[in-house]
Amino acid sequence: MSFFSSMIWIALSFLFFTVMVAVISAWKTRDDKLDTAEGYFLAGRGLPGIVIAGSLLLTNLSAEQLVGTNGQGWASNMSPIGWEVGALFTLFALALWFLPTYLKMGTTTIPQLMEARFGRGTKLMFSFVIVVMYSILNLPVILYSGAVVFENIFDISGIFGISKFQAVAILCVVIGIIGGCYAIFGGLKAVAVSDTINGIGLIIGGLMIPFLALTLLGHETTGGGLVEGVKYLVQTEPEKLNAWASWDAAEPALPWPLIFTGMFFNNLYWWCTNQSFVQRALAAKSLKEGQKGAIYCGFLKTIGFFYLVLPGVIAYHLPSIQDKLAAAGSSAIDFAYPALVSAVVPKPVMGFFAAVLFGAILSSFNSVLNSASTMFTLDLYRTAINPRLRICSASRSARSTAPAPVQSLSAWHRSLCSHRASRPSSTL
Repeated sequence: MSFFSSMIWIALSFLFFTVMVAVISAWKTRDDKLDTAEGYFLAGRGLPGIVIAGSLLLTNLSAEQLVGTNGQGWASNMSPIGWEVGALFTLFALALWFLPTYLKMGTTTIPQLMEARFGRGTKLMFSFVIVVMYSILNLPVILYSGAVVFENIFDISGIFGISKFQAVAILCVVIGIIGGCYAIFGGLKAVAVSDTINGIGLIIGGLMIPFLALTLLGHETTGGGLVEGVKYLVQTEPEKLNAWASWDAAEPALPWPLIFTGMFFNNLYWWCTNQSFVQRALAAKSLKEGQKGAIYCGFLKTIGFFYLVLPGVIAYHLPSIQDKLAAAGSSAIDFAYPALVSAVVPKPVMGFFAAVLFGAILSSFNSVLNSASTMFTLDLYRTAINPRLRICSASRSARSTAPAPVQSLSAWHRSLCSHRASRPSSTL
């Protein structure tokens, strides 16, 4: 075994990429002022479109989605692609209607919309429910499911000679600590920068899987390569490549009427009113950059089927992993993608791919954590627990040069600060 195929190299390459992301994020945020609400929670309103797109993508995408959606493709056909393509239309809605409305109203959090429409009590109730939901539902699920996926793909328990429960528990703690460091010490900008870098890695690593898998499929079935693998995939069971399921298709296929009914409204909530997503667009340096970010992310979602659905269909045909999937029994749907990754990813790049998956889990966790802390601080703590807290956005000179779309928010902060200036208060 060569050094580049050894466990030492895999560990070193994993650590190198993971530490590189942290160092770049720290360097990009070294001069940021995190002692203001805008600086900490909205990245100083200075995010460019490409960073917003990367953060939106990685907030949505985690390791369990890679496993789950590819498992659906393995068990049905290409119809789960509807989740990716459907997101494009709601991202357009975010760019063209929701985001301009939010910026015009001077919104920092979604609960502030509740206050403007229904009053302070509704905002408090809504904020409390969402923060609790993030704390006891979203964050633990992201940690646990991501750790389980990572363990299934890379066999951490086998490497270190511990039980699966111990491996998952250790991964949860490690992800929680690192994600907390990003969210607590770096604010939204550190989270967004790390998301963008991990997003680039995910696209490279994710797109690598189907090409390697098709090459292996061609080798195992006809003795050829990539072209023969594509031909085998198309000619053997072409119905597996159908992205249009019947109206009464059973799970895990996606019935075609769902694309125009429930899925649209689900995506509308997810991309246009979910704090952990909207907050990235609100942190844009201008309305134009925020719209660019949403549209760029929409484009990235349209090519998501290459790494979210197609590998599962290839796993259905790949001869070398069929014994493993048969042994998994009813759980085979969750082992299709891990088995494919183990079979096709070369050892020299396994550390890089592990870092990409780890970064995807980490990005989802720290994004939700940052959004939960934003709502708790601005909508609960400042309103109900410590109403004397004075949170100012920035200096007067900085406000005077703010882009036009966010002037209403700056004005709101100025009025808030002047209204409370005569009272003793603490400053964030």
